[in-house]
Amino acid sequence: MSTMVIDQYRFWTEWSEEDGEWVGLCDGFPLVSWVEPDQEAAESGIRAVVAEDIEDLVAEAKPLPKPGVEWPPQTLAPKDPRPQQSAPPSARL
Repeated sequence: MSTMVIDQYRFWTEWSEEDGEWVGLCDGFPLVSWVEPDQEAAESGIRAVVAEDIEDLVAEAKPLPKPGVEWPPQTLAPKDPRPQQSAPPSARL
């Protein structure tokens, strides 16, 4: 797999108080994570599993997730159909 494909995605790690370990995450694959006690291992782990997922999707001729996708996707979060109103200037102080 080309590194250019995987480099389109943003990877990061977050400390999980609940797990007591680092969690590796990727923006295009919001349901995939990798947990390790070491921060660098968590990042390399999430990169490896996403690379495998990309290879599987390509082999199955399925589209790749779009990089930079926010989670949860806006299509899943119900939107309030009412117009948003800003607070009066006196309330903003």
